[in-house]
Amino acid sequence: MKAVLATDLSAASEATIENETCLECLGRIGVDEMHLVTVIPSNVHAGMPGIDFENRRRKAIANYERVIERAGFDVDVHVVRGTPHRRIRGIAETIGASLTIVGSRGKSPLE
Repeated sequence: MKAVLATDLSAASEATIENETCLECLGRIGVDEMHLVTVIPSNVHAGMPGIDFENRRRKAIANYERVIERAGFDVDVHVVRGTPHRRIRGIAETIGASLTIVGSRGKSPLE
């Protein structure tokens, strides 16, 4: 079964991804393939002064991917630009996901 795990790279998202109970539960219900999705809003760009979004994003996603793989899932990563709810839903429909996981708002700088 495929699942989409949406993240805004906030501490709240990180806690969800690194929660072993959450990952174990997903494995027990038959999820074997996770699609990690982060959406970059159109008004955020890599050249914004004072914040290195690209470096932060790369490091966080690499960490999340390692955690999910160690838990025994196949992982695909999707970094897309646009409106978060539309892009998350579009990826879920495209891959035929049976489950979409979205945590509460972490209110990251990418919000």
